Amino acid sequence: MSPLIATLSGIRGIYGDGLTPEVIRNYTLAFGSLYGPKIVIGRDTRTSGPEIESTVSKTLLSIGCTPIHLGLVTTPATQLAVENLNADGGIIISASHNPAEWNALKLVASDGSFLPEAGFKKLQDKLDLGEYEFVDGASVGEKQIYAKANEDHIGLILSLSYLEVEKIKKRAFKVVVDCVNGVASEVLPDLLGLLGCEVTKIHCEPNGLFPHTPEPLEHNLSDLIEKTKENEADIGFAVDPDGDRLAIVSDGGKYLSEEYTLVIATDVVLSGLPEGQKVVTNLSTTRAVDDIAEKHGAEVIRTRVGEINVVQEMKKVKAVIGGEGNGGVILPEAHYGRDALVAAASALQFLTNHEEPLSEIYSKMPQYVMLKRKAELGGVPTDSILKLIAGHFSEYDVDTRDGVKVNKPEGWLHARVSNTEPIMRIYVEAKTKESAESIWNELVNIPGLLLRVV
Repeated sequence: MSPLIATLSGIRGIYGDGLTPEVIRNYTLAFGSLYGPKIVIGRDTRTSGPEIESTVSKTLLSIGCTPIHLGLVTTPATQLAVENLNADGGIIISASHNPAEWNALKLVASDGSFLPEAGFKKLQDKLDLGEYEFVDGASVGEKQIYAKANEDHIGLILSLSYLEVEKIKKRAFKVVVDCVNGVASEVLPDLLGLLGCEVTKIHCEPNGLFPHTPEPLEHNLSDLIEKTKENEADIGFAVDPDGDRLAIVSDGGKYLSEEYTLVIATDVVLSGLPEGQKVVTNLSTTRAVDDIAEKHGAEVIRTRVGEINVVQEMKKVKAVIGGEGNGGVILPEAHYGRDALVAAASALQFLTNHEEPLSEIYSKMPQYVMLKRKAELGGVPTDSILKLIAGHFSEYDVDTRDGVKVNKPEGWLHARVSNTEPIMRIYVEAKTKESAESIWNELVNIPGLLLRVV
C-alpha cells in the first residue's frame, strides 16, 4: 500500500490505496465534528474528485453538518468562500502538484486559512478517539450549492488597491497560459481577459488529464516555453492543478524560477508603500526576496516551510505580503492564502510599471542560482541524516527549526522532510552555479551520509 501523508498541508495519498474511502470518511467525521456545522467543499479537476466529494458530503450530512458545494474552484477561491459565506470551515479536495492518481483533503479553518498546528493536533486526537454523534434520518439536512466562488475571486482581485487595471488594459499584453488541465483552466484566462490581455491557452481543458507532470517547474513546461517564444508573447504563466502556485516565463521563452514569482509581487506591493514594512517567507525561499525588501526599506522574516506557518507569522507581524518560493504569493489585502491569480495580476502590474520587456527587467534583478533536489527516504532515519548535516556544518549559522538550514557566506542549503511527498527536499542557493555546486558536493560527500538522490 502506498503511504498516507497527513500533515498541515493536507491528508494526501494515492486514491483507493493510501487515501481510501475509509480514511476520507474518518477524517471528514473528525473535521466536521470539531469545526462544523457549516462546511464549504471545493475540488480541483482530478478524476477522483467527484467520488471523494460525494463521500465527504454524505459523511458531513450524517453528523448534522451542512455541506456547501462550490464545484470546480481554485484553492484560493475556496478559502475566500469560507470567509464570504461565514462558514465554520472548508474542505478542499486537491493534491495540488502531486501526480493525477493522488488526491487529498486540505482542511480550512473559519478564517479561510489552513488549520494551524494546534488545530491539526486537535483533529488527530479526535480521529484517534473515534467517537461521533450521528443524526437520524429525519434530522439529516440538505446540501447547498454556491456557484459564484470563482467569480467572487476574480472580482476581489480586480479591486486590489495596488492594481492599476486601466493602465494594465492599455498595455494589451500578449499572454500564454498553461493550466495543466486543472481548475484554473477557465478562471485564469477569464481574469487575464478582463485585464485586457490577448490570451493564448494551452492545456486549459478542465478535465483533470494532466498533459505533463503538474508541478510548474522548468522541465515540465516545455510547451509553455516554446509557445511563449513562438507567439512573441510578453509573458507566460503556468499554474498547478489547484491554482495556488504560479510560475512565469518571460518574453523569448525564458523560464524565470518560480522563486521570482514572489520576488516580483513583493517589488510591486512594496513600491507603493513607505519604508518599514514586513515581508514573511519560508526558510527555503530565495535571498532575492531579501534584496528586493532591502531596496524598499522592508524587513524579511522567515518561517518553517508550509503555508499556514507563513500565514501565522504574517498575521503576527502585520506583514503586507508574504509567500513561498514555490510560486505561492500571499496577499493579506486579498486573503491569507497562496494565490496564483493574485500572483498573475501582480506580474502584469510589474510589467506595467516598466517600459522594458520582462527579460530585460529580470536581468537587472538580484540573480541567484538555486538547486532543488530530492532524496528518497528509504529506511534511513531522517533524524540521523539531519544530525549529520548539522554537525558537519556546525561552524556556520545553522537553523534547525525545519530540518537543517545552513547559512554560509557564499550561499545556503536547506534539507528537510517534505510535507507533501515521501521524500527529503534539499535546496542549495548561491550567487554562482559553481558556488552552488560546491555547497552541494560538500553536502553529499559528508562521511556516513547516505542520500539516494532522485
